[in-house]
Amino acid sequence: MATNPPPEVGASTRSVMVVDDEPEIAGYLAQALSDHHWRVTIAVDGLDALEKIRQTGAPDLLVLDLGLPRMGGMELAHRIRSQHPRTRIIVSTGYSIRLEPHEIQELNIRRVLSKPYGLEVLVEAADEALA
Repeated sequence: MATNPPPEVGASTRSVMVVDDEPEIAGYLAQALSDHHWRVTIAVDGLDALEKIRQTGAPDLLVLDLGLPRMGGMELAHRIRSQHPRTRIIVSTGYSIRLEPHEIQELNIRRVLSKPYGLEVLVEAADEALA
């Protein structure tokens, strides 16, 4: 049975919100990040994410699906950028999209991950986003 390395100094203070309307996917992503010493919150759509952020504060990192009900991922990314400019974003999408370089820079997007991807890819991207 594999064991995870001990957390780095300060690693347990890293917070991430996974925003995905598919509970199974959100659960897998959250578990992988939690296993690597991230403090994880899950939101099911953009409005849920904003409400949780209002209640508990902005996370260090947002792992954001673009195809969300009620409030789409791009609208949420714009709101997060204007209200919480230090929060970094990883886009996780099953859609074939092309974000323009100016959008990526403007929205503080650190990586765009195309589903399906391995959990180790997510963990690496999350770690790099805060490096």
